[in-house]
Amino acid sequence: MKNIFLDLLKCPQCNSNLECNTVDYLECSNSQCNNRYLIIEKVPTFISITPELGQGFEYQWKKRSSGNFEIDTLYGKEKSEEYSQFFRHLKINHHNIENKNILDAGCGSTRMLQLLAEKHIANYYGIDLSSSLYHHTSSESINLVRGDLIKLPFKDESFDYIWSGGVLHHTGRPKKAFRQLVDVLKPKGKIYIWLYSVEQGIFGRVRKFLPGIYKISNPVLYYL
Repeated sequence: MKNIFLDLLKCPQCNSNLECNTVDYLECSNSQCNNRYLIIEKVPTFISITPELGQGFEYQWKKRSSGNFEIDTLYGKEKSEEYSQFFRHLKINHHNIENKNILDAGCGSTRMLQLLAEKHIANYYGIDLSSSLYHHTSSESINLVRGDLIKLPFKDESFDYIWSGGVLHHTGRPKKAFRQLVDVLKPKGKIYIWLYSVEQGIFGRVRKFLPGIYKISNPVLYYL
């Protein structure tokens, strides 16, 4: 565990510092809390089971990592489009992120982090509910955490830029998740939040036509 990464982490239960005594787990420094968190494939793990609200995405990201779900695009977007959106929506230029701390909150397949890391030297961090993170640890500049946006395991004022695209409404408590993200943003830092529209385009129309489609199993939905 790199020191710069450990310095940003805290115990999500009591907010105390964490210690890395072995390569296998992190330990809370508060003797009254004394929680331990596994490190799996270099990913600090603060949740052991993916909540139901994240299981569909977990299935999807695992399919994608094996080359079975949109290899070159993501939800139809080309890499160049997604890369340019990061700078356009945060209203910054390429030089602004050099050596900065950048968090993708709800990083999913980690594609955004990978696109940035290929071109810019910075400290990249991603957090997601999914166990698929264990398949995306190849880059030394990308630090991943498996955790919950409602109980962020990051210290206050840790990040210069935060990106969260299409995530907060899935938490069940988007207002609390938003406040958590604001807390870990540095003074004068920038945060970008994108939420689904009410209509949701073609997805919304499908749901109106088939209101119970969410009950179908992931393998069947994937086939469809």
